[in-house]
Amino acid sequence: MRYRIVKEENLLTGRVVYYIEEKKTFLWTTSWSRNLSNEGVDGEVASLTLHGIRHKLNEIRWGGNIIKKEIVQTDDDRDQK
Repeated sequence: MRYRIVKEENLLTGRVVYYIEEKKTFLWTTSWSRNLSNEGVDGEVASLTLHGIRHKLNEIRWGGNIIKKEIVQTDDDRDQK
């Protein structure tokens, strides 16, 4: 298992947040980090619902390209019109 979902609850406000953590291994030590080493993922991945975090985890595991890019307009487009 390389990833896990962690539930964090603020007892004062009752707010629940789910995080994805990645297993990191160096030599003989193992730890869990919220900073994922996937391309296109900067920082923590979180969701307010369990369904939402499971969807994000599936995208990270199987999606491949996490960032979608689309060219909306270039300088060349303005010259042609």
